[in-house]
Amino acid sequence: MRSMMQKIVQPGNMALAMVPIRLWCGAMMIYHGWGKVSDNPQEFVTWVNTDLYLPEFLGWAAIGGEFLGGFLVLIGLWTRLGAFFILCTMLVAGFVAHKDDPWSKKEHALGYAVMAGAILIAGGGMASVDERLSRGSA
Repeated sequence: MRSMMQKIVQPGNMALAMVPIRLWCGAMMIYHGWGKVSDNPQEFVTWVNTDLYLPEFLGWAAIGGEFLGGFLVLIGLWTRLGAFFILCTMLVAGFVAHKDDPWSKKEHALGYAVMAGAILIAGGGMASVDERLSRGSA
């Protein structure tokens, strides 16, 4: 037991530390994206176009960034690509969609942007499909 704990808490164990961050970020993005996918995606896309004055394709990109990006991050497949989608989506959410909102509304999107940025840097880490595939090809 002691040796396992020493492995877990050793300095620089970023791969293990990233697992709960990756799982949480991916799951929450799927949750938020599913609301847009399952209700009326066109309504969200129209809101992006009419209220935010952004092209409609960015509304579809936001839905994909949250839902598909969240799925990729959650399972750890093409993790950095999924994290990039989430990062872009959450930066637009924080600085454009919530620009006039109080900090308490912006902080959620920006918090997810920070997590996605960390995942983009670190990659899938332990317990990811990416890690499994890289071990299989080595």
